[in-house]
Amino acid sequence: VILRLRHLGLGPVEHFPFLDPPQPSRVQEGYRELAELCALDDKKEITASGRRMANLPVEPRFARILLEARKSGALAPALIIVSMLSVQDPRERPLAKQGEADKLHKRLLHGKSDFLGWLNLRQFHDDALQSLPSKSQARKFCRPNFLTYLRMQARRHTLRPAAESMSPP
Repeated sequence: VILRLRHLGLGPVEHFPFLDPPQPSRVQEGYRELAELCALDDKKEITASGRRMANLPVEPRFARILLEARKSGALAPALIIVSMLSVQDPRERPLAKQGEADKLHKRLLHGKSDFLGWLNLRQFHDDALQSLPSKSQARKFCRPNFLTYLRMQARRHTLRPAAESMSPP
């Protein structure tokens, strides 16, 4: 909210007429985090980086990841990871089938990184979608693989507009 208000030129969050204003300690924590992300300068003014971050439909910390990934040529995997972190975990573990679910999910894990595991899950799902002709087939694929169809779809669409609007560095 702080970043968005600054970006829109609506002044400091402390002066905005909220119906239910945030606690001062939360505002100070927000300023600290935005300064750490280089979205605000020492005078609490929005930076060029902050303006780019404010245009992305994700939390500032995720926006910063995407900006840095774009600079280093790693935007595609960063988009996948950020989109997975931006939605509820699509993996399911029903009480009656936890062992079976764990076994199926284990094949997608990566020994060195949970983030690389997200990339594995995305690739597994995308590979399956390529061979499935309809949404109902995609739904049927998710169920025995202990994945939530709607969450997987949300993950696919979370950052598409943002990715398309991010010009090369």
